[in-house]
Amino acid sequence: MNNPAQAEGQTTAWQPNVILVDADYLDAVAFDLIVNFERMIGRRIPPAYLCHWLDCIALDGGLKAGDNQIQVAFLHDCRVGRAGL
Repeated sequence: MNNPAQAEGQTTAWQPNVILVDADYLDAVAFDLIVNFERMIGRRIPPAYLCHWLDCIALDGGLKAGDNQIQVAFLHDCRVGRAGL
């Protein structure tokens, strides 16, 4: 792991709410949806707003609306290639 804080023996402070995202899977699903829906509706689909998607994920996960702190970690396998995020 190439985290400078961990290399110095320090620990990483975690927020009260953490969302772990499999970036490779998210990229594949988004690609499949875009390709299939653009073909069905006959027009381009605009880019999605990641911040809005994360809000929806947090609320769907049971987090109540309000003054919350959320940490998001995108995980991906560097052997798979570039994630589209």
